[in-house]
Amino acid sequence: MIGSTNDIAEAPAAPAAPADRVATHRRASLGAFADVAMLLLLSLALLLPGFASLPLVGALEADVVEATRRMVESGLSAGIGDAGAPNPLVNMLQGVAVSAGGEGADTPTWIYRLPSLVAALVSIVMIYAIGVALAGRTAGLTAAVLAAATILLGAAARLATADAVLLAAIVTAQWALASAWTAPEPRRALGRNLAFWAALGLGVLAGGATILLVVIPTLTVMLVAERSLAQLTALDPLKGLPVALVLSAPYLFAAWSLRPGLPLGELLAPGLVSAATGIRGAPPGVHALVGLATLWPLSAYLPLVFTMPALAKLGPRVRKAAIFLTAWVLPGWILIEILPIKPPGALLPFMPGIALLVGLAASVAPIPANRWWVRVGFGFVAFGAVILAFGLNAGFVVAEEHAEVGGLVLGLAAVLAAFAATWFLLHGLLAAGVAATVLAAGLATAQAFAVLLPAAGDLGSAPTAASLVVEEAPPAATSSVDDAPPAAAPGD
Repeated sequence: MIGSTNDIAEAPAAPAAPADRVATHRRASLGAFADVAMLLLLSLALLLPGFASLPLVGALEADVVEATRRMVESGLSAGIGDAGAPNPLVNMLQGVAVSAGGEGADTPTWIYRLPSLVAALVSIVMIYAIGVALAGRTAGLTAAVLAAATILLGAAARLATADAVLLAAIVTAQWALASAWTAPEPRRALGRNLAFWAALGLGVLAGGATILLVVIPTLTVMLVAERSLAQLTALDPLKGLPVALVLSAPYLFAAWSLRPGLPLGELLAPGLVSAATGIRGAPPGVHALVGLATLWPLSAYLPLVFTMPALAKLGPRVRKAAIFLTAWVLPGWILIEILPIKPPGALLPFMPGIALLVGLAASVAPIPANRWWVRVGFGFVAFGAVILAFGLNAGFVVAEEHAEVGGLVLGLAAVLAAFAATWFLLHGLLAAGVAATVLAAGLATAQAFAVLLPAAGDLGSAPTAASLVVEEAPPAATSSVDDAPPAAAPGD
C-alpha cells in the first residue's frame, strides 16, 4: 500500500523453491492487475468530468480539430500541408476516432479528444510500471496517483491536442530504458526493445524532437553511470533504429517537401522554437514558478525529494532509480529554462519524472514531517486548493456577473478535502494524505472543467468541428474552410 517503505529490499533473498517462485509470481501478477485496474478507475473518475461538455478551448485545439477534419475529408496530404498540423500522430488518431464515430461533419468535439484521454490513461499506467521497475510498488502507486491528479495532465487529457499523446510515447520509451537498466536479462527482450524504438518514432510524429530531450539525457547518464554500452546494446539499435525511422521519416520528408518554407527546427521541435506559442522573453526560473501551479497537487510533495539521503548512502537499487529520474528531469528542464520561449505544455514531459522522484522518496523512509520545508510543501496542498477555488469562482463572477452554485459547492468541498490532506500529511499519514489530496484535486478540476468553463459566456455550448469553421464566417464564405477565422482562446 502507499506509505509502506519495505518494498525496496537491498539485501538478496535466499533462493526460493520452484513452487514458491510460481506462487510468488502469481501473487505479484494479481497484485499488479489490481493496481492497474484501480489506477484506471481512479483516472477515469478524475479525467472524465467535463470531458464531453467542455467546448473547444483556445486557438490551438481548434486548429488541431480543423486539421483533422481536413485530413479525414481530403486525405493525409491535406493534414501534412496544414499549418496547424506540423506533427500528425494526434490527427491520425483523431481521424480513426472520427471515422469510427460515423457522424462526419457533425462529429462532436469529445470524439476528437478520445486519443488524448486514452493516451493519458496509458501514461498513468506506464508511470506505475516505471516506478515498480525502479523502486517497487509503493513508488509506482504514489507516482501514478499523484500524476493522475495534476492539473496539467488533467487539461491535456481533456483537450484535442498532441500533449497527452506525446507524453504516452515518452513514458513508454522511458519504461523500456528503466527495464533495460534494472532487469537487463534477457539482454535482447523483443517486446521491450520494440516498445522503445516504436515509441521514439511515434513520439517524433507526436511532438517532433521533444521526446529526445528526455530519452537522450537519460540514456547517456545510464551509460556513464555503468561505464559501459551494455544498456544500449541491450536495446538492439541495429534492428530497432530502422523501426523508428520507418515510423517517422516518411512523414517528416513529406511535410518538409510540401512546406518548403518551413524551417527544419520548427518541424522537429515546433513547441520549442515557435514564437506563436509560449511566454516569449521569459527569464530562467519561470517554469519553476509555473510548475508550482500547473503541477499542483504534485508540486506540494516535491520537498519530500530533498529529504532523501545522499546518493552515496543509498542502496544500489535506490541509487540507480534516483540517477535515472534525475537524468529524466534535470537536463531537459534546464534547457527549457534557458530558451527565451516558454511553451505552455513543455513541463508535461518532465512531470512523470518528478512524480516518480516523489514516489521514490516516499518508498525509502517514513515522512519527516518535522522538517520545515516538508511542512511548507504539505501546506501548499491546502493553499493551492484555496487559490483555485477562490480564483476560479471570482474570475467567473467578474466575467459573467453572477455566481455558479455548482462551482461554489465543488470549490468549498475541494478546500475541505485539501485541509484534511494537509492534516494527514503533517501527522505522517501518507496514504490518507495522498487519498485526500487526490479527492481535493478531483473536486477542483471538476469545478473548472465540468462547471465553470462550460458555463462561461461563449464557452457554454460544445460546437462540432463543422460549426467551428462556419459559425463565424460571413454568409458568402461559409462553404470555404480556408476563409474561416481562427477560433479565439478563452478570455481573448
